[in-house]
Amino acid sequence: MNNEILFKPNGLILATANKTITSNEYKIYDTLLQRCQITKDSHWRKAEISREEIKKIIKNNDKTTLAEIKATLDEFQNIKIKFKLGKKHVNGVLIAEYVYDEATDTFTCSMSENVFIALMTYDEIGYSPIDLKMVRQARGFYTQKIYGLLRLWSRQNQIIDKVYSVEQIKDVCDIFKDTSYDVYGNFKKKVLVPAIREINEKLNMKVEYKEIKKMRKVQEIEFTFTDYEPRKYDFDKDKLIEPKEQLVSNEISITKDNDDLDSIDYMTLLDLNIKESIHTQFLKDFYNYKEYIKSVQTASEKTLGSLGGKTINKKNYKYFKTALENLIPSVDINLFT
Repeated sequence: MNNEILFKPNGLILATANKTITSNEYKIYDTLLQRCQITKDSHWRKAEISREEIKKIIKNNDKTTLAEIKATLDEFQNIKIKFKLGKKHVNGVLIAEYVYDEATDTFTCSMSENVFIALMTYDEIGYSPIDLKMVRQARGFYTQKIYGLLRLWSRQNQIIDKVYSVEQIKDVCDIFKDTSYDVYGNFKKKVLVPAIREINEKLNMKVEYKEIKKMRKVQEIEFTFTDYEPRKYDFDKDKLIEPKEQLVSNEISITKDNDDLDSIDYMTLLDLNIKESIHTQFLKDFYNYKEYIKSVQTASEKTLGSLGGKTINKKNYKYFKTALENLIPSVDINLFT
């Protein structure tokens, strides 16, 4: 069974840091996030990893000495990250502290409080599942970053178009102003092209891109991609479950009659007190609602409690939509502008 799926909060995928880390360090950090998420230790917020496990991630033995690993974790304590936690803008660090146990040759790392909260409430604030075993095949740090950006919007076996500004991609890839990769030619040659090539070769996604120029300058990148990786996993049966949600986004719009709605969607929306007559409109506005279904339930209860009635319908839908939008994070890379 592949039990190394990180349900990564979208805020952490979009997080920006004050310093770039290496590809291997990024793989170690995502592993720590996943270990913390499955441990669910609210007191210590801990993630355990042995040096033997780290050696499987880092192939260079010179980088897996006790001194080198401690140096990496020391750096994690000093690297500041910014991300959104719902409507809150968080300034934090990669890890708060760590302990090395000589007897077991194991490191126990503690997440900072808000990183831990994000990991524990991923289903309420929005997330994208990352198969860590698969992504470890990627050698590039930027491959992992751009893959995460695309995974935010993907739906299994569906062609998606998504436009990001060049500056947005640079921010998430921790490319800083006035550095070499800030120059577009270098960015394209050293970041964009190698990352897309490696995604196509090693990860479960096919990607093409197109440059969008404004005033003779490339300012946006339009990605067209198909993700073959599931977004729902059944760990008990050791097999993958294909997602049932309908694909509706700003770039791709699918209109379905209520008779054609997936039966699981239909029953789920009725259970949430959403009237049949607005099911199609709701799926247009919140195609990935299952990823924050607790927020949908809260918004429904708030709407009915404030306005009265028994269902979310055409008359109170605007209020309900606003309430739900206030409960879920915007997938916005310009976090602190």
